[in-house]
Amino acid sequence: MNATDTIRIRIEPGLKQKLQKRCDVEGITLSQLIRDFLIKEASLPLTTADRFDAIMENARIKTAATGLAEPSIDDINSYISSIRQQRQEAMTLGKSA
Repeated sequence: MNATDTIRIRIEPGLKQKLQKRCDVEGITLSQLIRDFLIKEASLPLTTADRFDAIMENARIKTAATGLAEPSIDDINSYISSIRQQRQEAMTLGKSA
């Protein structure tokens, strides 16, 4: 087995219970859930600007491959607004559940 380090965190008991229920459904341990999250986060670009650059590069590649016109700033802003609205609605639904 590879050498490992230990990270200790403090979380509210209710949050731990919710996460444990998710783990039980998925058949994994709480440690594995957190480890998977950390691995995913560590693989992401470092800053929001880096993430945006990666998204835009991917869009450029797809645009070139399909021959579609490059999206305008208005197209991008409209898309971002729609995603923000979807996330806000999802968060509102999650709070009322």
